[in-house]
Amino acid sequence: MTENQSFCIDIISLLPIGSTCFIQAPHFENSKILNLMTPSKFVYYSQIKLTELNKKFLREEMISNNIQEEFQSIEIRFNNKLLFEGFDGMEFGLISNTIVLPNWFIDKHIKTDKCAISQEW
Repeated sequence: MTENQSFCIDIISLLPIGSTCFIQAPHFENSKILNLMTPSKFVYYSQIKLTELNKKFLREEMISNNIQEEFQSIEIRFNNKLLFEGFDGMEFGLISNTIVLPNWFIDKHIKTDKCAISQEW
């Protein structure tokens, strides 16, 4: 598993059920994930509601098909509050300073500069 796959899977797993994942991936062709997507209020994004089942599908497709490479950008929001932004196939991300991060996540992603904690949100 690549570092980007692991990072994306950890983010999807960490954030709450009921969050909305906004994905910008103009050339995305994975039919399993496209079937989960609906139009969003943001022009360049499609959205997926993060249910247990949808999280499972996303994780499986990331492992087997490396789909996060197609994501130009990703935002995850809960009750319209921004929790996470990821960029360039999940090369880097920003996570909300309101999220209580487990030590394993800090060691694996924050201390390695894969992810930063937002100072603004």
